[in-house]
Amino acid sequence: MLFDVECPHCKRVIWCDLVFSYGRKVYAQSLLDLEEYTLKYAKVEEVFTEDEVAEYIKKCLEILKPENTEELLRIFGIGKESLNKLLKRLEM
Repeated sequence: MLFDVECPHCKRVIWCDLVFSYGRKVYAQSLLDLEEYTLKYAKVEEVFTEDEVAEYIKKCLEILKPENTEELLRIFGIGKESLNKLLKRLEM
């Protein structure tokens, strides 16, 4: 899952690849009934500059076509707002 972080001091944006694991307890048979999710760990696997992510997204959009941004959200786990900010910066 990729997410963007802005440094409060220099205002640079970096992108982090977050990996996490969770446990699930089901207290009833139906999914509409009670369930509990517990975060086991979260780890920043890798850090990228905004330029690195922008270049990669650009290449993917050449293949997928700009109208398929929903596919990018699913593939990279990028939040819609973050992707829209990045695409706006790229003027796409």
